[in-house]
Amino acid sequence: MEQLDEHLSGATKYSPPSFIQIGSTFFIYLLILTVSLISHYAAFESFGLFDFLYQHQRDSEIPSYDITVFLALYFIFVISNYYLQGRLYNLLGQSVLQTTLIPMLFWGTIIGIAFLYDPYQGIPFPNLFVPFLRISTALILYGLFSFIIALYFKHQNKTKYYAALFAHWLLCFFVFSFLP
Repeated sequence: MEQLDEHLSGATKYSPPSFIQIGSTFFIYLLILTVSLISHYAAFESFGLFDFLYQHQRDSEIPSYDITVFLALYFIFVISNYYLQGRLYNLLGQSVLQTTLIPMLFWGTIIGIAFLYDPYQGIPFPNLFVPFLRISTALILYGLFSFIIALYFKHQNKTKYYAALFAHWLLCFFVFSFLP
């Protein structure tokens, strides 16, 4: 009887996603991220943009190399995170909090495992303040980035979305250029 009432009212109950749905979402996300990184690197290298930008930055003292590489990486993360968070937003019942926290926990775990532990030498840095500062700053800025994308899926306002992404890019560039 409950199923008939649900069917007649048109409202469907939320059912949590399966492990396969979440796993395939992260697999496609990592595939998009890897293909984007490789293709951007190949394009920059084949056209000689790395050498040109580095030479221009050295001659004119304008951070053209840093800005271009940072902008390309940011663009890659926007595209891949847009896919990931769009799928998570739909799979997790349109929850902004879960859509923001899951990618942040995913990258926090990867960064923590990759940079803070080396099985052959132990902790790679005798002074943990600088890596901790960089990693925590990156995770905070990535969390803000994920929150901007999740709010876009909720409100669907492109002008505010692009303005927030541009402000976030400027904030990231200036923060990372002043970190030790």
